[in-house]
Amino acid sequence: MTVSRAALAQYEDIQPVEHVYPLVRSDRQLDRVLTKIEAAPGIVLYTLVADEQIRRLECVCCEHGVPCVNILDPVFAVFQS
Repeated sequence: MTVSRAALAQYEDIQPVEHVYPLVRSDRQLDRVLTKIEAAPGIVLYTLVADEQIRRLECVCCEHGVPCVNILDPVFAVFQS
């Protein structure tokens, strides 16, 4: 949420609508989020770590033409180096 707000601060004329889904850990929780993304698509920033859940989220976003970014990727890359 902070990352998206920092990015949006660069654009004066945009009034975003935020949808925050904290602590998505189960498939059932992810199903609800995916349904909401399909109903109201927009840029998806996520911090999921379970590979199967990431794959499902990215597939649904791709099918609907929704940009999808794992904001933890750069952090993981630094830790791994």
